[in-house]
Amino acid sequence: MKKPKFYKKVAGTNAWYYGGWFRENGENEFWDVRNNERVLVITTKNFKYKKLYIEVGPDFRLNPSKL
Repeated sequence: MKKPKFYKKVAGTNAWYYGGWFRENGENEFWDVRNNERVLVITTKNFKYKKLYIEVGPDFRLNPSKL
C-alpha cells in the first residue's frame, strides 16, 4: 500500500501514524491509519476527498449487500 509523504511517529512507541489530509496527483486524500495491514480505502465522487484511507478493527467485515 502506498503511504502519504507526511506522517508522524507516535511518542514512546515504534508506531507510525498517517493522519490528516494529503494532496496526491492533484487530488485530496484523507488518512486515519496506524496499522496499514487493516485499511479500508473508499473512493468517492463529488466529495472534497477523492479517497479515504481508514484503519478498521480486526473483526471488521464488509457486507456488500448493505452498500
